[in-house]
Amino acid sequence: MEDTELRHTKGGFRISQNRFSGFGRSIIEIAVIIFIAVSIYIFMQFLGLFFHKLEIYMWIVKDLIELVASLLAVRSLGNGLTRNLLPKYKERAISIGNLFKILGYLIVIVVIVAFTRISTESALFGGTVTGLVLGLALQPVLGNLFAGLIILGTRFIKPGDIITVLNWQIPYQWAPNPGYKFFSPDYIAPGFKGRVLEIGLFSSSL
Repeated sequence: MEDTELRHTKGGFRISQNRFSGFGRSIIEIAVIIFIAVSIYIFMQFLGLFFHKLEIYMWIVKDLIELVASLLAVRSLGNGLTRNLLPKYKERAISIGNLFKILGYLIVIVVIVAFTRISTESALFGGTVTGLVLGLALQPVLGNLFAGLIILGTRFIKPGDIITVLNWQIPYQWAPNPGYKFFSPDYIAPGFKGRVLEIGLFSSSL
């Protein structure tokens, strides 16, 4: 089976071929993730035989292992979905894969929190305090996060589009040429122009 992969060239996009299929590679990655997660859990159980205090915190270790393994599995499935859709949807497949990963991450976090031993009151209180602290400390990061969600949801900008990103650090300048611009209020908008390669949660590639 062969795998298709999107690459950017000077003239646009091209599709290269690899050995594994889109989901075939993901299945192998998920199998490796499960093997590593089970191995870590067995190792922690073995340590618990010698350090009895660890048994008190084994449920925390178990939940953390499940959370990390599930997030990695969702990421692998999202990448596999992107690779599988590349031949048909070209650059749009990247946005579909990213959207799948975002939804998968949210579902995994909600499910893990719902089935953990932490009480509902403690979870709500901890989530509220953590949300306030992170909201104040990570305002720029959260701004980029919600901007990425809006762009992915509304498809206002799509991979393959040619856009200009204005840079506020470069001041606006009058357009002196050609000569008739002396009588025009037009400005040269300073920025960076390029083709959109990928739209992610926190950043996009041109």
